[in-house]
Amino acid sequence: AQAILAQYLLLRSKPTRTRARCRPLPQPQAAGCTMGDRLDLAADTAAASNPERHLRSTVATGSGSIADVSVVTGGCVPASAVPGAGVASTRVSPDAVALLDWLRGAAGDYLGKDTSSRVVLPAGDGEGLLLLELGCGVGVVGLTCAALKPRARLVLTDAPEVLSLADRSIAANDHDLAARCIARPLPFGDEGALREVLAEMDYSSGRDSGSAHLLAIGAGIFYWECVFVPLAKTLEDICSAGGRALLGYFRRDWKVERRLWTKLLPQHGLNVEVLWEGIVPAPQDIERFAPVCTRTPGEWNARIYFVTSASGESKGSLVDSSPHHKFQP
Repeated sequence: AQAILAQYLLLRSKPTRTRARCRPLPQPQAAGCTMGDRLDLAADTAAASNPERHLRSTVATGSGSIADVSVVTGGCVPASAVPGAGVASTRVSPDAVALLDWLRGAAGDYLGKDTSSRVVLPAGDGEGLLLLELGCGVGVVGLTCAALKPRARLVLTDAPEVLSLADRSIAANDHDLAARCIARPLPFGDEGALREVLAEMDYSSGRDSGSAHLLAIGAGIFYWECVFVPLAKTLEDICSAGGRALLGYFRRDWKVERRLWTKLLPQHGLNVEVLWEGIVPAPQDIERFAPVCTRTPGEWNARIYFVTSASGESKGSLVDSSPHHKFQP
């Protein structure tokens, strides 16, 4: 008995080994809010005191020229009353890495080319294209897409308290790009906020006018299960206004997250198409990029989804023709 007790005390005295960048964290304080991923938020919280760092890249634009894109990472994670807001907001998520790599390389068949009766990004320089990044964080996906289409307009959206991260990234770019970009609050599920954004941008349904295009883009916005229903509502509203959505997704807990893609979005009248799936490797730069952690490993850990209205018709309910202050790039 003494030997067993001694062995037990010895085991109790040994330090517990944990993965510092993938440890579970408490769930957000909201009714029914559970976490699809409990893995890499810890790293973002630990990075809250990191200094600001610039991340620069170069893209080839739709007009054939070269454009530089800058975003500012690091700094403090803003506190927000919106459940799930601010996750990985100060670094580039693996979801965003997947989408950016797809846009820059493997997306050749989709950039401006009609495939399966739809166009992901309109051909040319983006004349008449309105880009709307959902849950933008530092805004790397939206700013890159705006650089790819030098005449497109961009609205970076997130919870109100997080928009300072988007504003600093906009300011880090040259005037030609920054002048076409604004940051506005758009919590998921808030139809009124979406209506205000579309009115300010003087957007009219692309299916009604034949010239305007609305493309929502997003990545790293699937961390918390509590955002799935409001996010599905926002995507439904965007598609009802004639828009489409291009989403980068990293698989953290497929048992939880698959419900969004296979049940919730179709229940909201949306068609979900997988454009690409593959592997996003672990980043070398963990100061600017969030870690790659998953509970359900497999043949792929990332996907690019294309979301459209299942009916193919625009309800137009969010397009407001009443007078508003219009954004002038």
